[in-house]
Amino acid sequence: KWLEVSQFVILSYAMFSDAWEQGQSGRIKRRVKEMKRNGLSREQQKLHGDAPPELSILDDADGAKIRRIRSLKADGELDLAGQVLADAFKNDGIFRDFLKTEEARTSFFCASLKAFACFNHVFACFDHEPSEEKPPCVMP
Repeated sequence: KWLEVSQFVILSYAMFSDAWEQGQSGRIKRRVKEMKRNGLSREQQKLHGDAPPELSILDDADGAKIRRIRSLKADGELDLAGQVLADAFKNDGIFRDFLKTEEARTSFFCASLKAFACFNHVFACFDHEPSEEKPPCVMP
């Protein structure tokens, strides 16, 4: 009898944990769709800031050169940043084995950066005033 009861408990736990995991992926998908549709809540905006940060740094070695670091938000900027990261990791064996084509690597980085951009966490460094060209350095 005890064996049957313990088997029932184990079976119940397995069914519960399986249902929980399936429900968790559904909750994540709903949250992502809600985030895309509505953006950040007021509490999240307070936490992550309304406006993307921007910072200017005077280079000590060359006093005339100002480096600008700013958060990227626009889709075009994020696509260029994704291309920069794909180029940076093109010789990395792990990414080459995981994502076989250059288009897949670029798509992976662009999608990842767009997710980070919701929280103003995609930074690019420019040697001059930010423009429509690829930034030389990107940090998610």
